Amino acid sequence: MGEWQEGMRRAVWRHTKALHRIKGSQEGEAMQMALQKTIVFHGPGALDKKTTEHEAVASIIDFLLHQRKAPARSIFQWRLFKSLLLIKEPELLSRFRQGVQEALIEGMNAVENDQLFQIFVYNLLGLFAFGYPEVGSHLSLPTKREERWELTEYRVDRRFQLSPEWLSSPLPSCGLTSKNAPPLLLFLGTTYPAGAGFAATLLSDATPGCSVGYAPTAYGKKQIAAWLENKRDAVAVGISLGGSCALHAAQHHASISEVHAFAPAGLYPWERRPSQAQIHIYSQWNDIVSRIGYFPKGENVKVYRLLLSKPEDPIKAHQRVYAAAKQVTILRSKTTFENKRWSRHLYTAFHLVSSPISFALMLPFHLVNVLVRALFRLY
Repeated sequence: MGEWQEGMRRAVWRHTKALHRIKGSQEGEAMQMALQKTIVFHGPGALDKKTTEHEAVASIIDFLLHQRKAPARSIFQWRLFKSLLLIKEPELLSRFRQGVQEALIEGMNAVENDQLFQIFVYNLLGLFAFGYPEVGSHLSLPTKREERWELTEYRVDRRFQLSPEWLSSPLPSCGLTSKNAPPLLLFLGTTYPAGAGFAATLLSDATPGCSVGYAPTAYGKKQIAAWLENKRDAVAVGISLGGSCALHAAQHHASISEVHAFAPAGLYPWERRPSQAQIHIYSQWNDIVSRIGYFPKGENVKVYRLLLSKPEDPIKAHQRVYAAAKQVTILRSKTTFENKRWSRHLYTAFHLVSSPISFALMLPFHLVNVLVRALFRLY
């Protein structure tokens, strides 16, 4: 982070805290009028729980939810190591999904700010995709009805293949339905080595001439369109690559009326098309991935910057759920500003130039991976 960016972050944080200290005074009112167009929220995150659980999967969830500085040492056990790098275990994936479900319920019981909690809910929904839910599995999702948050039962109705079967394991995404709420489209982000679609996520991050997420959404376009037929007001959600896929999907499917994209890479200028969907993009401070590509244009696009009292390194800034941190500030930004940043031009140009090289370098490793898995029957 440059000195001017660090100075701006500290200034925003200092003035935001000052505003809360002097709220109600004449000075506070003046500051509030000046900052209300930019500051969406400042205060405690949506989750505050005691981390007494040292079990490996639970500690990973707590780390992602900003409830601990690092996962417990138990993550180095062979079983978890194998399930992350070699072959996934259904039991551990089930525990991960259950952990996400529990965090949603805990957050709902402590909700104080509706907009913060909504960001929290959709961010966890994006995490839920990394648990690889099977068709027929269920999720109780907090939804707001008549000024109250209630749990709504969703069922995984369909899984889509966003890459061909010959490309190792296909990249999955899923569609969820509910009797009382709009359908959901969950797009998986760049996943771990043992996860289905690992090779496809890496290759789609660096497809020559294409922005991140373009290739998988183009491949799965007909499947998604068939599922969305006779459906309306669908909500597309994803993290990282998944968020980019959600942005692409909204341009091609009129049934998608809302998008929540977390830490997504943007699109190349020649790929952007008009969309009527209400698009919400969340970029966490110091995250590099969300500086690649350009965000969709229009009054229907809202961009939010999330920052903490202390900056994190780019990897953590990309992985973790800032809406669950002890203290978080959410700033409102504009696509016109975001798309003109010099760092965005630089990172986008680097991605465009380096993608063919990265793609060519990854292919041999992918072929070796396919061979090893076939020999040792690791599928």
